[in-house]
Amino acid sequence: MESHLSAGVNAAPASGATAGRTTGPGDAASMPPRLTITRLTDRIKGEFVEAPGLAITVDQAVRFWVLDAQTCARVLGELRELGFLVETATGYYRRRSTG
Repeated sequence: MESHLSAGVNAAPASGATAGRTTGPGDAASMPPRLTITRLTDRIKGEFVEAPGLAITVDQAVRFWVLDAQTCARVLGELRELGFLVETATGYYRRRSTG
């Protein structure tokens, strides 16, 4: 399955990027933090919509979406607070059952 998270995240160079510096999916230097988290939240929510059985820990999310642990925990936590995800007792985040 191709991840849509990485598509377009680093398509344009970060404004103010120094020569030779590359940006990656976890590089938020070019966007305000709130905007970055909002975009990541939308993209990660889309991953759960596309793969309804997806259950993932923060550590797995770090590797899957190539983001730092703090960002992954923040985004997954926001989706949990919004009622879109639930967190299991073992630390897995999965989509809340709708039925």
